[in-house]
Amino acid sequence: MTPSPDEPGIASRPPVILAVDDSRTQLALLEFALLQAGFQVHTAHDAAEGLASARKQRPDAVISDVLMPEMDGFAFCRALLGEPELRRVPVILLTGLTSPDDILRGLECGASGFISKPCEDAFLVDTVRRAIASQKLRAEGGLPGSQGISYCGKAYTVDADPRLVLELLLSTYANAVRQNAELVRIREALRDSNTELERRVRERTAALEAEIAVRVQAEERLLQMATHDSNTGLANRTRCMDQLADAIAQATRYGHLGAVLFLDLDGFKLVNDRHGHAVGDLLLREVGRRLVGAVRCTDTVARVGGDEFVVVLGRVEAVAQATATAERILEQLRTPMEIGGPTCTVGASVGISIFPSDGITPDQLMRRADMAMYAVKQSGGGGLRHARGKTLPPGSGGKQRSHHGKR
Repeated sequence: MTPSPDEPGIASRPPVILAVDDSRTQLALLEFALLQAGFQVHTAHDAAEGLASARKQRPDAVISDVLMPEMDGFAFCRALLGEPELRRVPVILLTGLTSPDDILRGLECGASGFISKPCEDAFLVDTVRRAIASQKLRAEGGLPGSQGISYCGKAYTVDADPRLVLELLLSTYANAVRQNAELVRIREALRDSNTELERRVRERTAALEAEIAVRVQAEERLLQMATHDSNTGLANRTRCMDQLADAIAQATRYGHLGAVLFLDLDGFKLVNDRHGHAVGDLLLREVGRRLVGAVRCTDTVARVGGDEFVVVLGRVEAVAQATATAERILEQLRTPMEIGGPTCTVGASVGISIFPSDGITPDQLMRRADMAMYAVKQSGGGGLRHARGKTLPPGSGGKQRSHHGKR
């Protein structure tokens, strides 16, 4: 039987606590916390061992887990308090159960308090000390009779006076407050964690988007460099040949004509020698701009050499249409160009090849148009020539059409 506070030596020894738990880890944590607080501690790994230890040690308080095999904490509490010599020992139930039914079951079996797992060491120690102090107060007033309590249609018989019930309710309330504070802390930590995670996701997303944009721009620049002339921005020879191949495929599929105009500027070397390469580059850009303005948006204008340009007419209804386009280009180029100060004038020699009469591959059409352009150059430049015709001066499209008509 637990000694009364008036017995000799009770104040000189530390309170004896019996801890009962089937988890060795939880039991070790309980033992360490209670020893640190100055208690004398005995341990048991199940209810049967706990009863045997209680009979032998006569503890000042018992802490028992509720969920144990064979005999749970409620049955253990009832069995321990059913022994005359142990009936005044305060029993504190350690549990994860928190419903009112569980609390009433604890009251019914005579428990003095509840502690929810996990718990802080300070709360555990304070609960044990209050339980021991309350037991001393109750010992002075004797044991009251049993009381009946009804909850949710169930009847419970509680062998405790109102003070014990109040203490248990206050203990439960304190436990609830502690758990609520912990939940608030966890929610705040989770909210802060989510906020930080969202911030990092936003930053990473922005960084990835920026990186992707840089890569796309780099790929676009590389593609532009690989397929376009760096000075004029026009298609280069590689791009021109690809476009010509597509135009041939379309003409073959739909049965219409196509044309290639091969241009070489007349007088460009003189501009370069007189005004320098910077002015020459500006002049090439202006030539490219005028060529683009002289044809349809579906046609291709390319710079394929120093002062050589190619126009791919993807669809023409007749040879005369290609001739008229070449004459329009020559007319555009004859207009003087103001290039960064000096006024420059250039002409052009134009060779024309027709699909499919002059070739059925990009190489054949380009070669025939190039040869026709060279023939214009040999004749003094400043005109146009079909691959199978003779050199014509600008404005003689009618004669050229007549020539092709004879073929």
